[in-house]
Amino acid sequence: MGKNNGIGTEEIIFIIVIIGIVLFPVYTKIKNFENYLSSTNIWIYPLVILIFIILWFVSYILFIFIKDSYKKIHDRIAHKHDKARFIQTETAEIENILSGVFVTDEQNLTGDIERLRSKVGICKSSKELVSFVPELRKQLKTAKKLLEELQVKRIIEELKEETKQAKKEFEEAQRQKEIDTRREKERIEGELKMYENDIYIKKNLTKKQIEILKENGYKQINEYCVFERKIITILIKTELNHSPTHEFLVWSAKRLLEETEGVYNIQDHLTRNADITFNFRNRKFALEIELGSLLRKKKQCAEKVKYLTEKFKNKWMFIVSNKNLLQDYKKLGFATPRNRVCENLQKLLQNAHPRKAGGKPILPSIEK
Repeated sequence: MGKNNGIGTEEIIFIIVIIGIVLFPVYTKIKNFENYLSSTNIWIYPLVILIFIILWFVSYILFIFIKDSYKKIHDRIAHKHDKARFIQTETAEIENILSGVFVTDEQNLTGDIERLRSKVGICKSSKELVSFVPELRKQLKTAKKLLEELQVKRIIEELKEETKQAKKEFEEAQRQKEIDTRREKERIEGELKMYENDIYIKKNLTKKQIEILKENGYKQINEYCVFERKIITILIKTELNHSPTHEFLVWSAKRLLEETEGVYNIQDHLTRNADITFNFRNRKFALEIELGSLLRKKKQCAEKVKYLTEKFKNKWMFIVSNKNLLQDYKKLGFATPRNRVCENLQKLLQNAHPRKAGGKPILPSIEK
């Protein structure tokens, strides 16, 4: 039966039937009903109409009551049938779940866990299915454990892969760093021109240049510079058997000569010649750097002094690094400590170029 806003066909038929049932006995008891109506007083007609309306209204109320009662009974029966089908369906599904085997992958297990949770909720609210709750909870616990094991295994695999990738990236970064470091080192070595220079002033170097020089055998020492007339820090790489101090004094003296006006053709020697030779006003001069070892070799010392005197006459000079040995070297020739090289060089040059009559000394300007 459908629900309508107005009176439908079913209601009209029902009302007519009820009115017919009520009036039929009256009609059968009153013979010649039409004549009876015509012979009665006029006031009977409104009464008949009123009775007819009352019957109509009562019939309609009765129809509504019967219709609602029928619907409730029908709905109750349908609900029982639906519930029975639901219980049957859920029972079959639950038994299928309990008898089944979990598929061991995360996606399927996650779905199984959601279904088990749903079934536990359904069974807890139904007295017909509540007996399945313990088994479902047991299955749920098993599924959760399997899922946790799979997740731990996946995380471990992911960590292994990430570690492998990180190691690969680290090794690649290290290789690239080594390449960059090697290229940077080659560039700096090219700038330093180590094949040309054995000595560098530390204050003129960068931290990286100092590191590279030390890696290539250069040593850091502090020495008194005859050119700058103070102690300076240098990085030096010695040749043959010469000491760092000897190498430094040769380099330092050459710096002084290079800044002295009129001096040219400056050379340093590794043979039996003087350590440094140079020309000044067309005359050859020599400087011999001594640390003290020559004094211990009497024969070699005598030969050295003889050679210098014969070749350079009064145009050579000892530069003595140890001032305690200065007097011993002065017995052999013109000698100077390193802190007085500048002024004694002037004397050496002056002795080779005496004053002109009525003029000034012919001396270079060796002040920096």
